[in-house]
Amino acid sequence: MLFGSTSFSRTSWRNVFADFCNRYNPAAQDSAQNVVVQFVEYLRNLEPSEEKRPSGGVFLAGYGPSDSAVRCFKIDEHDLSSKEIPIGALSFDGIADIVQKHLFGIALRTKKALENVFGDVMINTQEEGGEQKQIPLAKMVIDVLQGNGPLCSPEMTMPLRDAIDYMHFLVYSTIKHFKFAPGAPICGGAVEIAAITRDRGFRRIRTKPLDSAIGI
Repeated sequence: MLFGSTSFSRTSWRNVFADFCNRYNPAAQDSAQNVVVQFVEYLRNLEPSEEKRPSGGVFLAGYGPSDSAVRCFKIDEHDLSSKEIPIGALSFDGIADIVQKHLFGIALRTKKALENVFGDVMINTQEEGGEQKQIPLAKMVIDVLQGNGPLCSPEMTMPLRDAIDYMHFLVYSTIKHFKFAPGAPICGGAVEIAAITRDRGFRRIRTKPLDSAIGI
């Protein structure tokens, strides 16, 4: 899954993936991590220079015979670094504010803004036993806002169909937010979904046809 830029080294990501698969046959590898290591090395050979790399990257997920579970890795296009995303965690990029509000009750950008505005301002509070205590004003406001979430914890175990519905909700609510927000709709289009499970492998759940961009 891509985020940010649509190409690498003046080549579309679709062609990058196709050429990599033809050269290295990822399906034959013993672990998902080995595929990631080879893919990063392949990208470095395509673009040795680190200058003018855009912000973006790739999420790669899957498993091999030596993996006990599906594993997911995030590759940063800017410096070609990679890190593993813990299974059970929710990772996202792009326009994250709406998803963060659903998950945490407050967007991280709003949280940082509150911390910058209030700075080191402290307020006096009284505990249940009558004891006086000072706490940061920013923390109190953030705690109140976070009390509105999470809507549903991403670590929560749920049936696969509900998990698919949950992921679609997070993306779709972001699209609808920007449709009705002032300014240009900076997030939109058809939502594509895939699932990777140990017993069935990779399955496309929802995909858009190749003519989806044609307006007539």
